[in-house]
Parts: sequence; structure tokens; C-alpha cells
Amino acid sequence: MNSLFNLTTQARSNGIQPPKASELLQSAVIFAFGSTFASVCVCNVPALARLLCLIIGGIICAVAICLFLRYCAKQKAFQSYTPNWDTKRGIFDRFAFELNNWYAHEELPESCDGDTAYFLKLQRERLSEKKLTMTQQILPVKGDNCGTTTLPRKSIWYTSDTMYETACRHIAFHKNDEMLYQRDVEETMYETVIHSPNEEQLDNMLLTCPNCGAVSPVAELTQGCRYCNTQFHIHNLYPRVTNLYFVRMNSTLKSQNIMRHTMTICIAGCFLFLLICSCISYIKNGDTSPFPLTLLLCYFEAFFCGGILGFLASDILLIASLFDHDGRKRIPFFKSLNARSRLKSLIGRYDRYFSIDKFEGQIISLIRMAVFAKDPASLTSYKGTTLDPRFHDIVEMTHISSFVIQKVRQANNILHITLRTWWINYNEADGKITKTGDCIDVTISKDISHADIPGFSITSVNCHNCGGSFDAVRQHICPYCQTEYHMEQDNWIIEDMKLIR
Repeated sequence: MNSLFNLTTQARSNGIQPPKASELLQSAVIFAFGSTFASVCVCNVPALARLLCLIIGGIICAVAICLFLRYCAKQKAFQSYTPNWDTKRGIFDRFAFELNNWYAHEELPESCDGDTAYFLKLQRERLSEKKLTMTQQILPVKGDNCGTTTLPRKSIWYTSDTMYETACRHIAFHKNDEMLYQRDVEETMYETVIHSPNEEQLDNMLLTCPNCGAVSPVAELTQGCRYCNTQFHIHNLYPRVTNLYFVRMNSTLKSQNIMRHTMTICIAGCFLFLLICSCISYIKNGDTSPFPLTLLLCYFEAFFCGGILGFLASDILLIASLFDHDGRKRIPFFKSLNARSRLKSLIGRYDRYFSIDKFEGQIISLIRMAVFAKDPASLTSYKGTTLDPRFHDIVEMTHISSFVIQKVRQANNILHITLRTWWINYNEADGKITKTGDCIDVTISKDISHADIPGFSITSVNCHNCGGSFDAVRQHICPYCQTEYHMEQDNWIIEDMKLIR
């Protein structure tokens, strides 16, 4: 709980500010006053007085219309403005920018770890296999209250940050120049970032060399990679994004727009209803009340009654949006909330340096690799049976940051855990793209007699026998000494995976 007090927000500056609601209200009040003043011309008063009231009221209404048109111009300029990521702001913006470049130009991101980069390559292979082109663009939302929030956590190895910000996400799939599916949605983008390593632990921390791809202790990389002799500074090696996921959430600006539009419609509707009722009453009963007074009362009643009605209606719409699950399956709140603390307690007994953020990132990477691999059985990290053929239809996976523990058992030094994870998946079958809310039940295992290796990456491991570095994604045997590599001693592996749809 103490970490919640360490929340910081880096504000984002927009080139164009949105128009204020007070400007719209100001133009409406001035117009109401002007039209009421001009309505004196229909009363039984001297002709000069009627003419003066009509001219003055018309001028006031013209001022109100000018203010309204200025508001509309600001609104149009704001809507046409497209914000972008500023790579100078830090790792969050830099990785988001690189991710857009990957989907647009196939430039592999440099700010993420090897496992995340490998998943992106596997996804590209799946799309090519199905002859699909996927475009994805993620942009920061517009508004006054936008920015990147950071929640830091410290461990003996390094500091990790959970960074998040509401973003506009555009996804589209094409096949043979034909649009199969497109979607624009506001979601909160989360990045788990590892940075600021503990210098006392640099000899024990492993990291993939950015130049040659070999894995070495961080301390060696600062002196010179043992394989390519390239020397790095710490700021060349960190920070690194190790996890990425999205959660459906409207931005503050969108919520404000919902309230603004709803209240405007309700006030205008109430005014027209009251005005029509007053005119009908006047025709039927010959009401002798002065028309300006009737018009003024209509304005007051519309602002009061319509405002209250609009406020209630917008609240209902905003509350309803909170229950918009975006097609995902229901998540048991208390079980999901308890899962993290339960895992910390369970695995913490064997590994006092256990990090739940690192663990979650590892499991997400393993699931994605198994789903997008042509032959999961060839993966060192997968020891299960043949996968459900529906997994092969998946072309994009969005993890919902929730999981629950289904089952735990231990056999000797091997700990087996079954987790239920939640996803929004995009599937291609029969030339059509469908979005589904799925659960994936994954059973993982690890030899708990071996401690976790910080910085471990399946794409570059060290042989336990000769120390040689190689890609363990599909290699079960060390290419240097021919020793069989058992990944469960270094990292979690998948024993079984089931799709629940």
C-alpha cells in the first residue's frame, strides 16, 4: 500500500487546448438574455420602445452567436489536432513510438526486452502465413488532464515501474487490399519498465548484449562483452520494457464530452418542450402573461430541469460505461485481487527475491510465444500436448491484466501452478476477422531449488555446463558442448494450455 503514495504523474502538454464548457454556457446565457430582450417587440408597448428592444436584443444575440461560432472553431481545431509521442519524455513514449514504427515500417523496437521483441516477430510470421496485413497505431489522448502515471517498485535487483496512460488505439486488418476489420477505441496502455539496477548485484544480473545478442552479466557488459568486446554504459542497457497490456477505459475528455453533450441535449429539449406548451396554452386559454416573461421562465425552467435531467442521464451513461467489458469474460474481482498476494506468499517461500511484475511479464510472453509459434512442441518453454486448433486462428492478443490461481501442487522440487488469464483476441477464419473475449488456462512449472535469474531471456540463455550463450527458443541442446538444456531450472515452462471461449 505504501507504493500507492509514490504515484507520480508526468503531465503531457497539448499543442491545442480544448474549448472550455464555460464558453458554451456563456454564449447560451447571453443569447437567452438577448432573445428575451428582443421579444419585447411583440408586446403592447410604444413602437419606439419595441424598435429599440429589437435592435438591442438583436445585437446581444449577434454577440452570443459570435461567441458560439468561436467555440465551434476551437472545437473543430481541437478535433483535427493529432497528438504524438515525444521520445524525449522518456521510455514510455519511446516504446509507444517504436511500437507504431514496428507495425508501420517493421522496425523492431529497441526499448523492449528480447522476449517481447521475439513475440512481435512470431506475430508477424502468423500474419504473413495468413496473408494478412495488420496496422496498429497508438496515440496519446487529447485533453487537459492527460499524462503518464508511474508506480515504482524496488527489489534487490533493480527498480521496476508500472507506467500507464490513456491512449487512442487504432487496429485494422487487410487482406489483398480489402479491409476485413477496423476498430478505434480508447484504452489505458500499461508498460512494465525495468531500470536502475542495484550496482552491488551487477555480477549476478544477466542481460542480452544489444550488439551481438549474447547473454552476459551486466558487470561484464560495462567492461566489454565477452563475445563482441563492445563496452556499454548502464544507460545503454536500461531501461527496458518487459510487459505491455491494455485495459478498456474512457479518457477524462471523453467522459466530459458525454456529460456536456447529454446536458446540452436535455436543456435544449426541455426548452423546446416548455416553449411549445406555453404557445399552446396561450392559443387555447388566451394567456395574458407578457411573452418576454413567458420566454424568460422557459429559459430558467429549461436550465434548471434540463440541467438536472442531463446530469442524471450523463451519470447513468458514465456508470454504464464502467460495466462495458469490451466483450471480455467476467473477472472474479476478489479472486483476482487475492491472486497477487497469494503468489507472493507461495513463491516467496522459495525465492525471497520474487517479483510479481517480472513473473506476470514472463507468463504473458510464454503464452504469446506458444500461441504464435508454428510448432509449439519445438519450443523449449512448452512441454504440453497438441494445442487447440483455435489458437492457430489468433492474429492479435491483448492481455487484460488479471489472473486467478486455479490449482497449485508440488512434486519434489517442481512447483506446478494453473492460472486463468483473460484476453481480448482477434481471430482470422474463413476470410473474416472476429474479436472474442477469451480465457486461457495455463499450467506452468519450475524447479524451485534454483533461484530466478534476473534479466533472463528465453532468446539468449547460458549453458549450465560450458557457459555458452545460445537461443533457447527452439534449441534443446547446447550447440557448443551438446548438453541438454533444461529451461525449468532457470524459468517457468508451460505444461498445458487451454482456450476457454
